[in-house]
Amino acid sequence: MLNRPSQMEQISEEVIARNEQFRAEAGDFAIWQFVTRGRGRWAHRAGPPTVCVCVRSLGFARFARRLVMRAFTKQVNFVNNVP
Repeated sequence: MLNRPSQMEQISEEVIARNEQFRAEAGDFAIWQFVTRGRGRWAHRAGPPTVCVCVRSLGFARFARRLVMRAFTKQVNFVNNVP
């Protein structure tokens, strides 16, 4: 059972290590962590909990254009506001 933050950290590090082969050379992972109460209709009777850690490669190419456009837009807005 998960009862310490260090256990969640340990599980997350293991998931990352197991998926390292899928990370691009200049890439990174997004990590989702969540814990459910487990099976059962009522919370006080549910269990055991399920611990989930999911990693996905970040698609930097998908967001690069938006980041450049926002930076440019902010810069233009700033210049336009100068008296």
